Amino acid sequence: MSKPWRYGFMCAAALLLTSAANIAQAAMDSSSTACKDAWATYNDFKSRTAMEPSQYPLTIQGAAVRAACGRNALPAPPNADRPPRHHIRRHHVPLRSSAASVAPALHSGSGAREN
Repeated sequence: MSKPWRYGFMCAAALLLTSAANIAQAAMDSSSTACKDAWATYNDFKSRTAMEPSQYPLTIQGAAVRAACGRNALPAPPNADRPPRHHIRRHHVPLRSSAASVAPALHSGSGAREN
């Protein structure tokens, strides 16, 4: 996965989780329309996507099911729904080396040629 795509995916996941958390406050029971829609989306995703079965609950669709139907509706590891920490990338300036060490002296002495 390339880094720009991964960053965009993580941002989208964070936005979806935030909106799903807001929906979860309104409807936490499994008979709600939001819960049924989340399960329908999750099952559709599972039927269209080939991945290891243990990874399905860790997807955005799995997070939406947990948000709409409650944490116990689709078990996941602790902190699975927490967005990753933002990493600050600092620009590293290369160390400067002295001119003497970069360009060694080509001539020594007075410059006269010895025979």
